[in-house]
Amino acid sequence: MLVGKANGGLILNNAEEEIGEVFELEQAVTVTLLQLSFAITGIICIVQAPSGHKRAIMEGHSGLWWGVILTLVITSSAQGISLEELGGSLAIGIFISAILTILIGITGLSSHLAKLFTPGVNGCLHVVIWDSINSNFLKRDARITF
Repeated sequence: MLVGKANGGLILNNAEEEIGEVFELEQAVTVTLLQLSFAITGIICIVQAPSGHKRAIMEGHSGLWWGVILTLVITSSAQGISLEELGGSLAIGIFISAILTILIGITGLSSHLAKLFTPGVNGCLHVVIWDSINSNFLKRDARITF
């Protein structure tokens, strides 16, 4: 989350700083990547609104992924896996999931899958995502433990 400007640059809060630090990136590089991800997310939302599945992207530039990535970094470093190898594995995994997503869309399988996501299922998913994000915020940022 961007929280303000200092000296003409953006200040990052915990999540973005943690990912940048774990991957040993300078703050300027982290800010650039974050701005790029905001722009790409915005473009994708605009394109998919009239022509895609007509739903907003839930995750945007971060969401739950930063926790997954940090966990992978910590686990892989404990196992002696380099950041380059981890980054390559993540890139390949994301690429494969993109191809599968495209194939699902091209084959028309998405309309069959969409029937599984009734309003009740979507409501449950939203509650689970909200609970996860809210509990992380309360524990980390508000320093409330439970």
